[in-house]
Amino acid sequence: MKLILSSLLATCAFLTACSDSGSNNKNNPGLYTFSKDFQPSHKPTNAAPVSYLKDVMVSIKDSNLYIPSDAAFFNVIADGSDLKQIWDGSPERQEAFKKLNSEGLRFVNEIRTTCTINDARKTESGDVRQGSTKTQSISMSTSGNTCPFLVSKTDSTATTYDLINLNQAAQSVRIVMRVEGTNSESREVRSQRVSDLSGLRSFAINLRFNGNADVTQTETTQTMKMRIEGSGSLMLALSNGDTVRGPLSMEAVGTEQGMESRFLFEGQSNQGAIRVVVITKANQAPEIYLNGEKLDAGAFGVIPF
Repeated sequence: MKLILSSLLATCAFLTACSDSGSNNKNNPGLYTFSKDFQPSHKPTNAAPVSYLKDVMVSIKDSNLYIPSDAAFFNVIADGSDLKQIWDGSPERQEAFKKLNSEGLRFVNEIRTTCTINDARKTESGDVRQGSTKTQSISMSTSGNTCPFLVSKTDSTATTYDLINLNQAAQSVRIVMRVEGTNSESREVRSQRVSDLSGLRSFAINLRFNGNADVTQTETTQTMKMRIEGSGSLMLALSNGDTVRGPLSMEAVGTEQGMESRFLFEGQSNQGAIRVVVITKANQAPEIYLNGEKLDAGAFGVIPF
């Protein structure tokens, strides 16, 4: 998601120097509003027992102590639509280390000494001009027969510029664009010791998305309307043999003042249905609903990948 949003926003500053022009398309308000109601308070039939859900949440939250984030061992990571250099002593690596206990730090050392670490790389093609499509892909991974933590991550976007209209008198440029792409990510803890301690075995998410944006940039201001929707799947395997898997849907709508994103996961586990709705708004704590019940966001574990 961060790659999608930053790709669209970064385009605006670049295009202020463009001189392409085209006819003014009328705004379509329907493009920039939510189209689905994810019904946060809905409880699915055959819902998993509350005790089981609590156990899963504890496992996810506690796993942050043992399973490192990317900045702990990659020297180049994806940072939205850009790459970011990471080094020992950098703020990002220090923050990643702070989240880990002694076993987690030990796991980082094992990853760095036994895995082939393929740092994030970016490829681009196409031109930024009216009627053209610009593509971008960022990938990063770890590999190796003895690697205890396999990571595979690829984000790809294709942005089509339907309108680039420069108004020299007003010193402004309007850009109307469409974006589509895929996010694919998987993580597997192959160390039995760390898997048992963290409670997690593997995680995988695949998401296909498309969206629209209408941006006007002047020397001093920027106005924006944006909407993105996507669908895919998510799978979480626990170290005790349980598996949670199911479809994932999302929508995001935003302006220059901020964005609201909504996610719906309708999963099935060994113990029954797990329905999760997450609503995020700019500068606010996320709202999380689990099988129709609103949770304390601080008590809900975030997948540490």
